Amino acid sequence: MIDVGSYLTLEEVVRHYTGPREAMQSFDYNKLDANIQTDNLSVNTGLALDQLDALRQAGTSLFPENIELSDDEVAFLVAFLESMTDPCVTDRACLSPWVPDESDSDPDGLRVRAENRFGGPL
Repeated sequence: MIDVGSYLTLEEVVRHYTGPREAMQSFDYNKLDANIQTDNLSVNTGLALDQLDALRQAGTSLFPENIELSDDEVAFLVAFLESMTDPCVTDRACLSPWVPDESDSDPDGLRVRAENRFGGPL
């Protein structure tokens, strides 16, 4: 899994979704990269969890509640999710037919220009 967020493994992500409030209460914020902006982290996390609770109480949340998975079930779910990962996404040559380059037209001026961690184009 590519490290682009708070969790380093897909297993950590799956475990977060089994209990987001508990996951946030026990999260080790010291493992975050020093460059991650955390000024509003507590407030925004609290607001998001409150919204989740409100949606659950209204019966409109699409997020399952109180998921209890054994270690084996988590491992099976992670294996399933990993089986759907296309290895092409880690190979620029493989992915290039679907990534426009600078010579391709940008009809609405809204093209997202993805960059790698060094600032170069993907």
